[in-house]
Amino acid sequence: MALLQRALSISPVIGGRALSWLSHRGSSRVFLRGFGCSSSLNVDCHKSHSTSSFQGDVNKFSNRTHTCGELRSCHVSQTVKLVGWITFKRKLGDNLFIVLRDIYGLVQIFLTKGHPMFDFLRSLTYESVIEVEGLVCSRPEINFNPEMETGEVEIEALSVNVLNESQQVPFLVNGKTESEEGMRLQHRYLDLRSSDMQAVLKMRSNVTNRMRSYLVQELGFLEIETPTLFRRSPGGAREFIVPTRAENSFYSLVQSPQQFKQMLMCGGMDRYFQFARCYRDEGGTSQRQPEFTQLDMELSFSSEEAIMSLIENVVIKSWPTTSWPHLPEVCAPFRRMTYAQAMLEYGCDKPDLRFDMKIADLTTSLGGCDFAPLARGMAVENGVVRGFRIPGGSPVLTAKDREALKEAVKDSELNFILVRLDDSAQWQSQLRSKISTEHMSSIDQELSSSANDILVLVSGEQDAVASTLGALRLCSRDLLQSHGVTICKENDFQFLWVHTFPLFELGPDGLQSSHHPFTAPHVDDVHLLDTAPLKVRAQHFDLVLNGVEVGGGSMRIHDAELQRKVLQDLLKLDLADFQHMLDMLSYGCPPHGGIALGFDRYLGVLAGKSSLRDVLAFPKLSSGREAMTEAPCGLSAEQLSEYFLKVVPRESAE
Repeated sequence: MALLQRALSISPVIGGRALSWLSHRGSSRVFLRGFGCSSSLNVDCHKSHSTSSFQGDVNKFSNRTHTCGELRSCHVSQTVKLVGWITFKRKLGDNLFIVLRDIYGLVQIFLTKGHPMFDFLRSLTYESVIEVEGLVCSRPEINFNPEMETGEVEIEALSVNVLNESQQVPFLVNGKTESEEGMRLQHRYLDLRSSDMQAVLKMRSNVTNRMRSYLVQELGFLEIETPTLFRRSPGGAREFIVPTRAENSFYSLVQSPQQFKQMLMCGGMDRYFQFARCYRDEGGTSQRQPEFTQLDMELSFSSEEAIMSLIENVVIKSWPTTSWPHLPEVCAPFRRMTYAQAMLEYGCDKPDLRFDMKIADLTTSLGGCDFAPLARGMAVENGVVRGFRIPGGSPVLTAKDREALKEAVKDSELNFILVRLDDSAQWQSQLRSKISTEHMSSIDQELSSSANDILVLVSGEQDAVASTLGALRLCSRDLLQSHGVTICKENDFQFLWVHTFPLFELGPDGLQSSHHPFTAPHVDDVHLLDTAPLKVRAQHFDLVLNGVEVGGGSMRIHDAELQRKVLQDLLKLDLADFQHMLDMLSYGCPPHGGIALGFDRYLGVLAGKSSLRDVLAFPKLSSGREAMTEAPCGLSAEQLSEYFLKVVPRESAE
């Protein structure tokens, strides 16, 4: 209780909503206005918990008669039984007021002095679980609370049963701050009680069920589970190894069901999906977890365009506007863009289309320019000059901000130029005396520059220039937003298909797959596999949402000899690791393709979350550890011996 009292003494706002106590029926009765936590989903947390869109009975098979969020004026004079957690309480005069919470909402309970539980409940800790049987009473219209769905009523407690008294909680459930994240992950079961987490997980369940319903009931997909324990798959991400009690015999946890779903197509399953758990032993980031969920699909006798259209319909059919009306409607088809166009105009293969700052190639228009930094960059092999404008950036970005942009190319061989324009669109730069008027006009025209813009120019090798400008574009967006400039509109969801990727890229050991080794080459480029493999385009397509890659798919190789050629001759992989796939393809495997939607990332964008931890019930830390149980943990010497394992100190291993 002291924790909440301290919060109240500091500020009249808890969880983003003001507390206001209004009297009614004289001076001895109050009700709570606006208690709760504003959700990052930008909807009122109480209303997001409403069961109005749910047609079933959430009280069936339960000890309660109603939920905390469903009572309305039509229930006045009814005797109800409620269960939930004590969220707030206050004694005023001879009355004790308690706000009771469950996943469906909040309701106010009151007891008058003389009630046998009055003194005990007054001292009971927050987050204790109680059962209340009481009479639904109406509030005077002047004291209705529009911020609570139950704001027209309150419950006069007739009997109260304490089901479980809580310890002092280490943080306010609905008073989230960034500094408490570690504590919240350590006590995740408490954090799950917050309206924000419950809203996100309800959205996750809603979207999952609507996707499943559409695929099964309208399109005839089969939901088929595939194994988690598999064999090592070289050429991909680092895998988690699972020892067995057979000597030198190990499983690997699947990176994805890729090989199994292709086998399902060979098995005549025609169209398959599952919400698959996948595992990758990679460093954690805000957008990466060691275990994650993907909506995995595969179809026989389909095409790249058909699969993209399928996903568009899956998104539209499962778009959660019914429960979250702040989300705008989504329309198909989504925008399409080739990989080459994305790299040229946005400097990355997952462009954020919520803001412009499009990159332009200035190489041709600056032909003959003798200004050293530009000329030097164009003189290298595949040398280019490209740039973009930061609209209105000149009076906004500080010298420190501009220096931060320069730091992005400080250690590279690229040439960086930044030009500020004044309020009459004139260059505020020493470059005016070093670049011809003709070339300055060309730059202004190509970049569509205007008053108070900042022009960012980079010259050098084209691939390096593209990726650097892509990073500078995002950095410029963040800098503008840090100064309060609105760059990306709220609740703006920009879907994009990026397609026609390169089939291969150069890795440290030669060619490696840009997607995975089972991706089919573009039919027009098969003849280049022997002579110019880096020029071969892939039948590979990614779904991007607001600059985040949320899905990736491709048409697959279904010819055994072509698959053998890619694995053995081009990628130099050991065929022994893929013989089962080659055998499968040789038994009349149909043409097929598929896609995996990164479900956690997708939901993170919908919910406006910057970290996947905020859309998972039990996430891992960036180190891969689980805060509640401190997993992973060590094994005893006996257990290690049973699995033929021995722990070697890192220094000795090295």
